[in-house]
Amino acid sequence: TIDEISSLSKSVACKDCVVVTGGTETTHSTESSASHENGYKVDIATGNPLVDSTIEGYEKIPNPLFGTAQYKSPSGAIYTNEGNHWDVEVPAKNVLN
Repeated sequence: TIDEISSLSKSVACKDCVVVTGGTETTHSTESSASHENGYKVDIATGNPLVDSTIEGYEKIPNPLFGTAQYKSPSGAIYTNEGNHWDVEVPAKNVLN
């Protein structure tokens, strides 16, 4: 999960542009094993044009039932725009517990 955010930060080429707003705190939903609490998800801030345009340049995939848009990064991570943040879900093969 950290590698995914580090990769995004490098592609944006802006040291302080990717802002993590949520991680493994227990206030997130744990409806599936691919949860924040289990290390598969992280939230990052929306509103930075460099970050938003980089994510929006990833492969567009069908919109979810929640959120407004969804994109798949080259590593397979799913970025869902939930309005005030991007929800990032990293594939299980990329998560080290």
